[in-house]
Amino acid sequence: MACIQSDVASMLGATLVEITYEPDPLRVSTDASGVVGVTGEIDASTAPKLRSALEQFASSGRPLYLDLSQVGFLGSSGITELLHLDDELHGTVSIVATSPVVARVLAAAGLTTRFAPSP
Repeated sequence: MACIQSDVASMLGATLVEITYEPDPLRVSTDASGVVGVTGEIDASTAPKLRSALEQFASSGRPLYLDLSQVGFLGSSGITELLHLDDELHGTVSIVATSPVVARVLAAAGLTTRFAPSP
């Protein structure tokens, strides 16, 4: 495919530029208050890692509070993992902070109230 694109670009007098995208690695950590911070992108390749890490934090039996303010992308795989985990933990997953990207995705999916912290 690149050869065809290159030939067409040459015929048009254009230059073909190849762009490589490297997603931000996913990092999951907890602070002294027990809030679990997630940094990076949550997509099909990182969602299983997120699920595994969150299951470890959730094994204490306490509610799971997530800080997603440093998440630059939340794809459908990430949403699916969060929903499954929330179901397994009987609705005890709360998102306490979001990035603008995550806030838009949760709103578009109608999940803003699902993950709102309990009063």
